[in-house]
Formats: sequence, structure tokens, C-alpha cells
Amino acid sequence: MSSCLVFTHIISEAEENYQVSLKDDPTVEAAVRDLVRKLAKMKITTLTKG
Repeated sequence: MSSCLVFTHIISEAEENYQVSLKDDPTVEAAVRDLVRKLAKMKITTLTKG
């Protein structure tokens, strides 16, 4: 799945669950990108230590 689709899915799911509009908000996009990067780094760190 491309990163664009991942971001879109995360934002769409949040919009559906909380009945808010988050699309086209650069702050939201940056926060989602940052979250995904941090989770990926955690996963890489976990895999390399194991």
C-alpha cells in the first residue's frame, strides 16, 4: 500500500469515527506522517534488537 493511501485511510477512519473534517489540513497531514515514521522506526528498532 502506498504511503498516500495509508495517510488517506488513517484520516478517513478518524473522520468517520469522530465526525470531523481533517482532509486538506497540512497540520493533520504532517502529524500523520510523523506518527507513521515514528511507528516504523520503533518497528525497525524492535526487529534489529530481537
